[in-house]
Parts: sequence; C-alpha cells; structure tokens
Amino acid sequence: MPRSAKALAQTLDYMDRCRGESGHLVIFDRDESKPWEEKLYEESLDGRPVTVWGA
Repeated sequence: MPRSAKALAQTLDYMDRCRGESGHLVIFDRDESKPWEEKLYEESLDGRPVTVWGA
C-alpha cells in the first residue's frame, strides 16, 4: 500500500472516531519539480471528501 494510501486510511479512521464528514491531510512533499496542481487535490473516501495538501 503506498504511503499516501495508508495516510488516507488513517485519516478516514480518525474521521470515523470523530464522526467527521470531511477531513484534511497534509503531506510534506519536498519534490520542488512537482507542480502545485499535483500537490493539492481532493480524494473521496466512503463518500466523504478529504482535501490533501502537499507542502
């Protein structure tokens, strides 16, 4: 399982415990060659949005 997939699963688990309808995940991505469009995106897990922020 890719590292980001594990982080998304962990975020979903935390959202379940807090009864959250949406969440945010910050991933520290130091790859300066990657454009912001690839570092900032939204995933949907079980119908609940998780915004992923690459920093």
